[in-house]
Amino acid sequence: TEQSREMFTAQHYVILMLKRRGYAVDPLPWHESYEDFVRLWATATTYTAFTIVGKHPTKGSIIVFWPFEEKLRIISIREIMEMCATKKYNHVIIVYFGMITSFAKQQLVIIRSNMGQKTTEKDRADAAPSVRVETFNIRCFQYDLLQHKYVPYQKILEDAEKAQLLRCYRAKASQLPKIFATDPVAEYLGALPGQVVESLRPSPEGFFYRHWRICIRGNILK
Repeated sequence: TEQSREMFTAQHYVILMLKRRGYAVDPLPWHESYEDFVRLWATATTYTAFTIVGKHPTKGSIIVFWPFEEKLRIISIREIMEMCATKKYNHVIIVYFGMITSFAKQQLVIIRSNMGQKTTEKDRADAAPSVRVETFNIRCFQYDLLQHKYVPYQKILEDAEKAQLLRCYRAKASQLPKIFATDPVAEYLGALPGQVVESLRPSPEGFFYRHWRICIRGNILK
């Protein structure tokens, strides 16, 4: 079906995104073979059969969920959060098919605000672990964003690289050009506010030069 083909294409590009972020993903037959994917599609009783888990040596694990519903609803988000709490995942990606309901958006705002809260050491010990939640529409993964002709090579600098950059130019992070956390490339790379995104841009003279932008909160559409 069109939906199964769309999802098969999307999971290929999701795995590519995770690998670019430094996560290792154990290969499964349905990742590469459309025939194996269709067999799983026909027999799966729940969307959790399609979850993808990536593992990073320092960041831990990340898990990708694919709710099948036409709209991402609050009940699905709560269900996913419960599964993450049980399995102790602190980073989750939700790839949804249609739109996000208003109640689900409110729930995501609450989850993300809890993620950013500063608490005392005692509060952190008593509180449930926070979960970082990223959401993408499935249409975002029907192509390779970083291979688009208008998108230069980009990466997130490590903390040591960022510190070296600021020392070299004797600059403060706030003096760098800005990129919103909602920018498609920033979302793809998983950039957080305060991180620096480096890009290689072509020049009229025929060579490439490095360009750096600090990730900030905000909406690119506003």
